[in-house]
Amino acid sequence: MLVLLSPAKTLNPNRPGAAFDQALSSPVLIKEATDIVKTLKGWSLAQTQAQLHLSDALATKVHAWHQAWTPEGDAVAGWTFRGDAFKSMDLPSLPHEPLLASQRRLRILHGVYGLLRPMDCFMPVRLEMGERWCHDTAFNNMASFWKKRLPRVVTECADALGKGSLILNLASAEYGDVALHGVPAERVVTCAFLERRNGQLKAISSFAKTARGAMARHVLLHGIHTPAALEEFRELGYRFSSEESTPNKKVFVRTLSA
Repeated sequence: MLVLLSPAKTLNPNRPGAAFDQALSSPVLIKEATDIVKTLKGWSLAQTQAQLHLSDALATKVHAWHQAWTPEGDAVAGWTFRGDAFKSMDLPSLPHEPLLASQRRLRILHGVYGLLRPMDCFMPVRLEMGERWCHDTAFNNMASFWKKRLPRVVTECADALGKGSLILNLASAEYGDVALHGVPAERVVTCAFLERRNGQLKAISSFAKTARGAMARHVLLHGIHTPAALEEFRELGYRFSSEESTPNKKVFVRTLSA
């Protein structure tokens, strides 16, 4: 079972200790990333701010990232993303074997790199999947660009775990819809996390992100490979709901106090 996660906007560039030096890798789609960043490097500070809808301070930071970008990379993906899902997954704290296995089993979707493995070396860069794009006149946004490339690579990553292996979609719709475009539905299992309050079920974005990270950790830590085993997830107060679920969508519900 291959696990897909969305990236996080919050980054703290970091890398593991020297013991992991031999395990570090280069992104699979580095050629595409290099071509994309050539365009980003050509943007002025004002263009970067306008194109990416950034505040003054963030635009200055992101523009500096783009100018400093190199294909080699000096940060490591699994140690650098710091959003809710990644804090919850806490990849660096996994025991040694599940941590090494995450290199085969976890893919972090990305607007510039396409996807990243946990031990891929990369550089901070800002371009989300939904952004409009003029890098290639055949595509008007990053989603249409990657729909032509990512599904094949994601399928190959899953097949590397065993022909026909399932894909666990823990990504947001913005990223998951692109990476899984055209992938047979029977190969994909999606998890949804809902909150029950006053008898009503509701998805709350920040809670769902945290839960996705916890599920990713659960799968990696316990070596889970089947949809049925996902149903045993009990973290953060969530419980599997057979009433809300379908064979390819596992729904977990948590009751909140009124």
